[in-house]
Amino acid sequence: LGLWGALGITVLVWRVVLPVLRSRRAGLRVAAGRHVGRGVWEVDVVGHTAALGATSGQFFYWRVHDGPGWTRAHPVSATATPDGAGLRLTVRVAGDGTARLAGARPGTRLSVEGPYGRLTLGAAAPASPLAFLGAGVGVAALVALAGEAAAHGRDVVLISRAHDAESLV
Repeated sequence: LGLWGALGITVLVWRVVLPVLRSRRAGLRVAAGRHVGRGVWEVDVVGHTAALGATSGQFFYWRVHDGPGWTRAHPVSATATPDGAGLRLTVRVAGDGTARLAGARPGTRLSVEGPYGRLTLGAAAPASPLAFLGAGVGVAALVALAGEAAAHGRDVVLISRAHDAESLV
């Protein structure tokens, strides 16, 4: 019983309490959303995004506070916006949850759990050239990593696969 209790408390703290506190502190809201291709949307998020401590290549579990269903989280990688004022999510609509995230109106509150993942520039040898291979909407995180590496003077090659030109993200 003690182990079950400890497990319950751990899940409650790490999956509910800490994400709620982090999200409140960051004050995340949708700034804008735009359709960029076949079922793909970009969603700009503003707030105190630096407080999240994320780097390019990591992902978060996002919840959209716009009515019933806000408790279900969806994993999406986040990249910095071009002006550095927030985060950008690149979402391929694949169901109700991603459709809600893609179609969220400006000002809609978001909560976040994460960052997770180790696909970062810190995981690569410091001066070596880099090659990224990807497909689908996941390429958005690789583009951000490639841009960051190129800005630091590293040689980068990014190869993306798509069925046709319209499918490129």
